[in-house]
Amino acid sequence: MLTGAARAAQEAKERMSATEAKHEHERKRGELERKRLVAEAQIAALRAGLEADREEMKRLVQQEENRQKELLGQREEMARRRQADAEGPVKRRETIRRLRKN
Repeated sequence: MLTGAARAAQEAKERMSATEAKHEHERKRGELERKRLVAEAQIAALRAGLEADREEMKRLVQQEENRQKELLGQREEMARRRQADAEGPVKRRETIRRLRKN
């Protein structure tokens, strides 16, 4: 058991240790908060990048679908032309006469 000046010195030392511990705790809390904010910003950036990639993929899929439709239309047109060429001029004239009668 301490008395007098020694006791006062011990109490001051304990208060100092408590104050230092409190400051250290606050410093670490602030550091943790900064790390959390950085992590949230990184997550937001990753999500934005993912969304941009998703939109790009949708655009590419739509572009490919349009290309496939165009190719199909061209193939159908070529098939109609081949069929018309296969009928020959006589068959075409007969078809035209039949259409004119109706």
